[in-house]
Amino acid sequence: MEFLLAASVREELGKQKAGQLRQQGQIPAVLYGEGKENEHLILDAHELQLVFMKGGKTKLINLKIKKGKKEEEQHVLVKDFQKNPLKGNVIHVDFFRVAMDHLVTVKTPVHLKNEDKRKHDGAVLEMVLHELEISCLPSNIPDRIDVDVKALAMGSGIHVKDLELPEGIKVVNSPEEAVVMAIAPTAAIEAPAPVATEAAPAATGTAPAATEAKKE
Repeated sequence: MEFLLAASVREELGKQKAGQLRQQGQIPAVLYGEGKENEHLILDAHELQLVFMKGGKTKLINLKIKKGKKEEEQHVLVKDFQKNPLKGNVIHVDFFRVAMDHLVTVKTPVHLKNEDKRKHDGAVLEMVLHELEISCLPSNIPDRIDVDVKALAMGSGIHVKDLELPEGIKVVNSPEEAVVMAIAPTAAIEAPAPVATEAAPAATGTAPAATEAKKE
């Protein structure tokens, strides 16, 4: 699955012009990668929000760029995006060009399935990894990775090496890394809360790490 997103060429650069675009419901963006020159673009803020809400932050996007009377299509991934520190809305996006026959590395969410079919042994399921770093062709990027927990018993866990992956998908994470554990309720209560950190962007074509710094 890929998303469609319209864009136009941004002719005027600078902070003042970027601010004017945002006031008009538009967002400045930059497109780079694949050995080509950077392109400065303009996006519709509402259209971008819809794409992001449907999972476009980590999925393939078919960017349709209007150049005068012509329209050029490019397959891209969101490399990074910046948000307004007060309002939380997206104010700038970095896109990375991808070749459809080249592998990309992206982060994709983990989804637990068959939780309701587990044996009621009193265990609490603790997700250790909420997303996995995977390598695949752009056309094979999945919406999510399903992890079947139906047979998961108290004191056991599912690790990266145990996952059943769609064809063409390779997980970059260590095979020994735990994805989900079935633990005693007391252990879940006593476990220290994780320290909130901002995820750094991974390799080429990865999901973004939202930052507050402006790019004009």
